[in-house]
Amino acid sequence: PRVGFQVSSHDRLLALVGEGLGVGFVPASAVRDPRPPGVTVLPVSPAIHRTVGAAWRAGQRHPPAASAFLALLRERIQAI
Repeated sequence: PRVGFQVSSHDRLLALVGEGLGVGFVPASAVRDPRPPGVTVLPVSPAIHRTVGAAWRAGQRHPPAASAFLALLRERIQAI
């Protein structure tokens, strides 16, 4: 493929696609209505999966919500 643009915003990507500047892959959660004019969305089959990581500053105290979220992540990772 020839990469002409790289963006970090799903909305910007859909706008570029709507202008006829290429195709793009976005997660289903990024596809909202109304879409930019001219944008058609098709599900990819089989589904594409990606690995996502979590990062935080070591040795630092976290607010209660962040601590609870990290605990949940650790619990879910151990369950796999």
